[in-house]
Amino acid sequence: MANHAAASRTASRRALTWSIPWLLTAVTGVVMAWVTARQLQASADLGALWTGGFDPSVLNRTGAADVALIWIDHEWWRGLTACFIHGGWLHWGVNMVSLHALWPWCLAAFGRRSALMALLSGGALASLASTYAAEGVVVVGVSGGLFALASMVVYERGEVCRDIRGQVVGAVGLCFFLGFALPLAWPTGPRLANIGHAVGWVVGGMWSIGISGRAGKAWWSWRFPVHLAITVATFGIAEFRNRTMFSEVCGVHLLQDGRVEEAIVLLDVAHGQRPQSAGRANALAYALSLSGQRLKQAAELSDTALASDPANSSYLDTRGWIHCRAGETEAGERSLRAALAAAGGADNTIAEHLRECGEDHSVRAE
Repeated sequence: MANHAAASRTASRRALTWSIPWLLTAVTGVVMAWVTARQLQASADLGALWTGGFDPSVLNRTGAADVALIWIDHEWWRGLTACFIHGGWLHWGVNMVSLHALWPWCLAAFGRRSALMALLSGGALASLASTYAAEGVVVVGVSGGLFALASMVVYERGEVCRDIRGQVVGAVGLCFFLGFALPLAWPTGPRLANIGHAVGWVVGGMWSIGISGRAGKAWWSWRFPVHLAITVATFGIAEFRNRTMFSEVCGVHLLQDGRVEEAIVLLDVAHGQRPQSAGRANALAYALSLSGQRLKQAAELSDTALASDPANSSYLDTRGWIHCRAGETEAGERSLRAALAAAGGADNTIAEHLRECGEDHSVRAE
């Protein structure tokens, strides 16, 4: 009886162990189906369902890692929930195939608990890091957790993962290369979150080397300094290329929340980082117009934005509201009418500005 009970417990544990990747596949598949249904309500573009063209608002309602919602509104839980969401069916398929390929090796080398903790913690921390680097306004996917599993396979010092180690290193190198090359070859296409992948890699290495106790003297092996150097290089390049978006995204979010003074601080930083950006110039100009500060500078920024796109309704609205705030009612109403016409006559914010322009909203120009 005792032997039978022990055998039953062993069989149950084995079934649970092997069901984890299938359970995650089922859960993420259901989430993908839900997101797809919501996306089809907003757009009939079937190609976007495969290549990662989901509407960010749809992903946000599902629990995606949004830069501003995490770092301004402190919705930290999104770091974990983002792991169960994917940007397209191709993204989901590649990640699930990778999960099923890596899981048996990590399971054999480190056990179920360590492998699962590395997957989830790597995925969550990767999502947070990727949003901090502003690799995208919205970040989704469990690839950070998969990089953690891949790192465990590479750092494993026994013989369990020896046969697959070279393949994993090659696949990881290819992913990092595509992360840098894809935006150059396909500027409007999906992005790979390299800094998130790098963080997942570090997390997996820490589990393998420092926590699992299965890695022996791996701290002193050649693998650790080599992969640490790759990680640091990835952080540096990602910081240089993508970090400028963080201030803009968070500044606009604060502006939409009515926290104008805080928004101006971040939008000032964003404009200083990329002064040639018409969108950033307009955002800062609009924030200044709302606060009544530096209206002369706001007018100059607005003119710069309009010079790049004279028919842009948002830019025309900003210019008109600056005129109104400066007491130049006639010029303000003229710009606002042009903005409303450019928006097709259906923009509530512009219409409200036009109604209020004739009222006493002027301030002394600075």
